[in-house]
Amino acid sequence: MNPILRNQCELLVENRKTVSSVFWSDFNILRITCASLYAGKNRRADADTMRECRRIVRKKKNFVSDFRGNINSMIVARMSMSASPEKYFDDLLEINGMFKRNKLIGSEYRILSAMIINDTVGPAKAKEHIDRLYEIYDGMSKRHAFLTSPSDLPMAAVISCCDLDADKVLEEMEQCFSVVKTKFRLRRGAVQSCSHVLSLNPADASSKCSKFFEVWDKLKESGHKYGSDYQLAVLAALSGLDMSTDEMVRDIMDADDYLKHNRGFGNFILGAKMRRMFAALLTISSHAESAASEASVAGSSAAIAAALEICMMIVMMTIMMSTTHYTNTNSSKS
Repeated sequence: MNPILRNQCELLVENRKTVSSVFWSDFNILRITCASLYAGKNRRADADTMRECRRIVRKKKNFVSDFRGNINSMIVARMSMSASPEKYFDDLLEINGMFKRNKLIGSEYRILSAMIINDTVGPAKAKEHIDRLYEIYDGMSKRHAFLTSPSDLPMAAVISCCDLDADKVLEEMEQCFSVVKTKFRLRRGAVQSCSHVLSLNPADASSKCSKFFEVWDKLKESGHKYGSDYQLAVLAALSGLDMSTDEMVRDIMDADDYLKHNRGFGNFILGAKMRRMFAALLTISSHAESAASEASVAGSSAAIAAALEICMMIVMMTIMMSTTHYTNTNSSKS
């Protein structure tokens, strides 16, 4: 394992322990997601700072607030990494108030979208990006009414902050959707999420989808089969980076083998396919750190950082969908 990737793995494991000491009652996969937010920024989680941020949230919002659901720990993690946690939360509240839709349905995805906009452009430009977000979201819905749901809002937020032409991105999504569905035809929702991520890759649809397929196939052949559900979106983001497919597969395998021997990442607790999603995320993070240290790729460092941010958002979207399914399943058994 290359030393940068090993450091990322060690940091994720350490951060999970710290996050668990604060949010011990959260789903394990949510705690790992929060830990990933720190690791992605090459930061160590600080329990005292997180507890102080949690107090700020509790002070400003009441018990029935949207901010006290599954999204709460992720908000706290983001706050704790900011220079002024209280201002970060105030800005987030302001941006969240600018959303005129999804007040009841998809509120967690709305808040996650507000976080993306806050992290990227801040409150001053939030309104214009929210308008673009819904332009993109409505375009998604027009093309795939039965597949599009509030869970697509965060990706629409990411695209809106990239200042890309909405019509061109939507057309690129359609081209990628047509290609990806030939391989994962029974996973239409996951295919749609994949197409959203792939649309941000400037390569032509055929070549970037082929590279994505190649990484998935090589992982399967190596005995580290990758998931074929919403985890695919993270692999799609990874395939857009300037790395060979062999290098991608090797790093995912190394990270997967490292993580599975640590508490909270085993097959029974987390599951192999979800663990490999985090391994792919760590591969992106380690590549971003390595590239940032090389003057020859300084021009592409912003694009790599953007890809990492997209992955973080896709991971959080996946987590919320997973926990919603868990809740609905338990309710049906009651």
